[in-house]
Amino acid sequence: MPVKGRSKVTVLICAIIIVYVLTLGIPVTSPTSSNEGFKRTVSILVPAVSQTKEGFKGVISNVTVTIVKPGTGKVFVSASPLTEIDMQASARTAAIIASTILGENPLTMDFYVSVESPSIIIGGPSAGAALTAAMVSAISGFEINRSVMITGMINPDGTIGPVGGVKEKLEAAAGIGIKLFLVPIGQSIVQENVVKYKKVGPFIVRTVKPVQINLIGYGKELGVKVLEVSNIIDVVKYMLNIKLAEKPIEHIELKLSTEAKNLFREQISEFKETYLNIRNMLGEAKGTVRDIVKEAENRYNEALKLSNEGYLYSAASMLFQAVYLIDFARNLQKYYNEGEKLIQELFDEVNSTINRVSSKVYSVKPLKLSDIDILIASRYRIYLAKKLLEQAAETYSKGNYEDTIFGLVYAKWRAKTAELWINALGLGVKEAPPEEIVQHLSTLFIYEANSIIAYASSLLKDLGVYSDEFLDKAVQDLDEAEEMSSMGDYYGSLGLSLSAIAEATVSIHKYFTVDAEKQLGAVKDIAEKSLKYALSLGAEPLLALGYYEFAHQQQEIFDKIYFFELSSLHAKVLTITDVIRSPGNITIKTVTPTIPKTPGKTPTPAPSEEYGLKDFLIRVAPILASFVGGILVGYSLKRRTAV
Repeated sequence: MPVKGRSKVTVLICAIIIVYVLTLGIPVTSPTSSNEGFKRTVSILVPAVSQTKEGFKGVISNVTVTIVKPGTGKVFVSASPLTEIDMQASARTAAIIASTILGENPLTMDFYVSVESPSIIIGGPSAGAALTAAMVSAISGFEINRSVMITGMINPDGTIGPVGGVKEKLEAAAGIGIKLFLVPIGQSIVQENVVKYKKVGPFIVRTVKPVQINLIGYGKELGVKVLEVSNIIDVVKYMLNIKLAEKPIEHIELKLSTEAKNLFREQISEFKETYLNIRNMLGEAKGTVRDIVKEAENRYNEALKLSNEGYLYSAASMLFQAVYLIDFARNLQKYYNEGEKLIQELFDEVNSTINRVSSKVYSVKPLKLSDIDILIASRYRIYLAKKLLEQAAETYSKGNYEDTIFGLVYAKWRAKTAELWINALGLGVKEAPPEEIVQHLSTLFIYEANSIIAYASSLLKDLGVYSDEFLDKAVQDLDEAEEMSSMGDYYGSLGLSLSAIAEATVSIHKYFTVDAEKQLGAVKDIAEKSLKYALSLGAEPLLALGYYEFAHQQQEIFDKIYFFELSSLHAKVLTITDVIRSPGNITIKTVTPTIPKTPGKTPTPAPSEEYGLKDFLIRVAPILASFVGGILVGYSLKRRTAV
């Protein structure tokens, strides 16, 4: 063969090899980023806990997820046998999160979930993270790594929530050869109660001693690597060996716009003026009134300090407290001087204020994406004002006049803050989504709150805990969310359901997350990312930023975790609604598995999937390139031999 001919073949072979290598590294876009229809089924093994005569035992359930596009957003769940806590809510949340992190509209697909377990399992929400991973697999077409398993809830902001029975689930995972076991952040150390019996004279004394177990070390003994994960992006990295390309947000500062700052400064100025005017009207205060005035002054001074430090949201909130306390002192003093006549006048004033503000609050419509948060804040406040007015009427009928006055004053100022929030409408540049999306999310998150509260109640009951401040507040907020939803107020119900989810989640953290500091750091990071992403959309997440600021003011660690979680949830809702309205392509890169794809023992069910043309080309292109390259190499060698 002539040298020139051999050179051409050699160049061609090199070019094909280069194309082949480059093909392996090309980022792959989600196959469903277009309007193509598909139907895919994915099976995943999920650890669970079952109650036995000997106590709790880890078991393995098989979850099968089928996703069909086109669809209408329906989520169907069947379980055999039934789970103690319904998985429907977790499946709905998983569908929302899996879709939106891939840039997909969940309302254009239908989701079918089937759960098979060897026995009745406890805690449907604890499979939420695994469900989400399976749905990401079904939507994107990337396969599950069968040697990786996860336990954890999926929260509406994409964080992995705490669960119970982690040790038992790890043991079950090890029993089928799992190599990597993912757990929620802060739960690689668990606490177990060790019961011992000791004979003391004629008596047998039973003692219970809490013992901490390091699951990372315990996992090594079982041949399993235990790893903490905080969010669904990390989960799919390990379970699907993919990395979702996130929007660059590092450069975004967590701060209010100039317009938003001016609104808060105006509010602070108005509150200060109101406080000073009422204080001057009071004159000399005595007895109970003097004590109330002193507390009002303390909060007023604290508000001034917060304002000077730049904490505008916290300063406005503290001034609100100072104002209603000083107004309570004034009205209480008038009651002592004028008698019951003052209460009748106050009822008329408060009722008139609530009716006027309510009419204003419910007449406005959202124009910007940020207005979702504004309407959540304003409508809940007017709802609360109405409830306070009803409660004041009840306390009045019982002859408790001082409490009646306090309730009326608080109701009046709560209504006025609803009006102040309306002034913040129209911030940001991103347009508001259709209100039907807000209604859908409100209904979804009420289901989710119900599920997490039931799960938290079950876990705490097993520990002998029947009352917890966070869980009790979650139950109250859920009741109010359902009431507002029945009234057709989906903004208020959405906000209350998010509060209930955060509160119930924190109640689980209190008793099942040993390393609370690590959890605090993780939820703070997630809140910052959620806020920055919302800001990057051109939104002004005032309420979410306010909760983030509040978190820094708290003294107790679980209060900090609660407000960071609440901040993240509110910011994430803005992102979710925007993706549902305007789906977009998400770039997906494959990553090298850190864990072998085949488990050490029992094989797991292989996924049954139907791929479209794009899926087929993505997978066969490297193979074809290799095949053609091999033929040409062989041809070249043959020609050389002939020469």
